[in-house]
Amino acid sequence: MEHRHDAGRRRIGAWVFWAVWVLTGPLLLADAPTAAGLVVAVRGEVTITPAGGAARPVVLKDEVRQHDTLRTGARGRLQICFEDDTILSLGRNTQIEISEFVFKPSDGQGAMGLNISEGVFRVVGGIIMKIAPENFRAETPTATIGIRGSSFAAEATASRTRVVLLGTTGAGITVSNDDGYRIVYVPGTGVAVALGQAPGPVRSMDAVAAALLGQTSVGGAGAAPGAEDGSGGGQDDGAAVDPQGLIPGYRTETEARLAVAEEPPDGSLPMGDGTAIGLDLANGWALRTLSPDEIAVTVGLEDGRPSRVESGGMVLHAPGTSNSADTFPDGPATGPGLLFTFTDGRIAGNSAVTVSRGSIVPVGTDADIETWGQWEMDIADPNGTASHRVVGLWQATSLARTATEVVRGLLLGADFTGSYRGSAHCLRNGAERFDGTARFDLDFRNNAFTGAMDFAGDGGPAMDVAGSIGEGGVQGRVTTIHGDSAVRSSSLRGAFHGETGQSLQGAFDAQSAANRYIGIFATSRRESPPKAAPRP
Repeated sequence: MEHRHDAGRRRIGAWVFWAVWVLTGPLLLADAPTAAGLVVAVRGEVTITPAGGAARPVVLKDEVRQHDTLRTGARGRLQICFEDDTILSLGRNTQIEISEFVFKPSDGQGAMGLNISEGVFRVVGGIIMKIAPENFRAETPTATIGIRGSSFAAEATASRTRVVLLGTTGAGITVSNDDGYRIVYVPGTGVAVALGQAPGPVRSMDAVAAALLGQTSVGGAGAAPGAEDGSGGGQDDGAAVDPQGLIPGYRTETEARLAVAEEPPDGSLPMGDGTAIGLDLANGWALRTLSPDEIAVTVGLEDGRPSRVESGGMVLHAPGTSNSADTFPDGPATGPGLLFTFTDGRIAGNSAVTVSRGSIVPVGTDADIETWGQWEMDIADPNGTASHRVVGLWQATSLARTATEVVRGLLLGADFTGSYRGSAHCLRNGAERFDGTARFDLDFRNNAFTGAMDFAGDGGPAMDVAGSIGEGGVQGRVTTIHGDSAVRSSSLRGAFHGETGQSLQGAFDAQSAANRYIGIFATSRRESPPKAAPRP
């Protein structure tokens, strides 16, 4: 009898279990996170901690899920292959949480988030970075890293992040925080980001790249953390004899044109410096880049002609106190610039601004070392109450920006006048575009310039310009708009490019009583400066 009662209790227990499973099992399965990736290599002490669970040792072929936290010890290394073929490699003493992972390729959806507390890591982008590049982010204590068809390595501590681009088939990487943005476009370059500060300048980091590659290799020892420092010591510390060598891009027009000539007719031209300016048609604000490295584009060619913007991005700043053009380019802004990214001719927004109907196109007819075009987008009002139409112009170059030390030592104060000639393009009231010529005469002895932009041949006005020359380039204003009323407010800024400042490119903004003009210019100097300037 006792055995029959036991058997009966077991049968009742089994039925109860089955009833509970039928009612709740599917819900439990639905809530259970699916595998995001698989451990493909592990070395030394490495643990995995599921959300709400306890840490346990990682073994080869372990599944990794969303919200898992991975930790390597003093001799630990780890490599994970995610479902979309993204590869994540961790060095020693590293802690990372897989904060988000979504991969639905049939729907064109994907997202990946990493939360790095400390350590060294390397990412090789997979399918998510191609179908939804705007949905990847790696958060460190001091910066957010975005990746678009690229690979990068980084080292993070509580007070600093160093990140270097290793390779790219897209638009490089972005590095940002509440204080600023940087776009890293050339492999072997990167930035350092200190706590509470904007990302530093993009600089050569070959030694850092080599060190981080070693530290994140499961099969190699690598260099000790901190052995290579982008801010002191090593070949990337800024102590190089040639400061121009630290800036990405071609030194001379000859080098740049040779690269263009060698590109296949249906190839791509990456350009890492330039300018962009737009006009918000709702409130009259000028939105613009403030530094040449705040725009980068890859232009696709068709039969040797620019046909599309394949990838890239721009950081735009807006004035914060008035609609007057004299807030551009140095007036107060609402805060850090906002990053907008380009993918196959489309413009995508960011966490603060939603973009619809965003497009960017090249207008130049021939492949060259400079390319320009137009862009437009609808942006959502920050309060979500209205949509603003923004239209603008952009240009980019494959020439390297001229080092400040070169401008200071070779040009400023020299007994030399440079005559820069080239093209200019402008929009009047955001509707009419005029293409014309630009001329700037730079008196380096007195650090002043005059010039003109002439759009009369295309039905537009001619403009006179004047201003001063500084280490960063030229800064001035539009003094006269011929055929229009008096200039109420205006500004103009240009930056030098090339190893001797042989190229001058920039943007301008001018307002009369009836019209608002925004535009861009790209010019070249044929004269050679003296071999040495009077001031060091």
